[in-house]
Amino acid sequence: MTEEIRLYDIREKNYPNRRDDSFRSLQVFECTVCEVLTNEVIMGGAPGLGVKMICPYSAECWHHELQIKIQDLRLKFKSEPQKFREIVVTILGTLRRFEILTDDIIGNADVTLKSSVSNSFSKRVDKRCLHESGTHGIFRILDYLYGG
Repeated sequence: MTEEIRLYDIREKNYPNRRDDSFRSLQVFECTVCEVLTNEVIMGGAPGLGVKMICPYSAECWHHELQIKIQDLRLKFKSEPQKFREIVVTILGTLRRFEILTDDIIGNADVTLKSSVSNSFSKRVDKRCLHESGTHGIFRILDYLYGG
């Protein structure tokens, strides 16, 4: 028997409200970098308390590299927005096929209430990558396949 998870409607403001509380919302949030969907919400933030919708991959080195790669592609294809979007869709599709990207939705969330995550880059010191290994292999492959 699977346990039913409670989904909070953040519009109603009746969710857990202590710093570092984590809960799942009825709303779904999409990362502006990797387009992964999540319904996890974490309370916190500076200077005050508030809801934070953080990409589940925001602390990963490859996520930071993806963000840089997308920014570079946006500049490179500034006059060709359709070409830019096609390349991004192809890259993200490849990352999903390799199962590097998977959505993080628990419960029966309502995707029609989709919004953007509030954080696509982790600010937590214990969750920061160090980029020690340089460019990850997946991006070298994608550069070769799609011309980075």
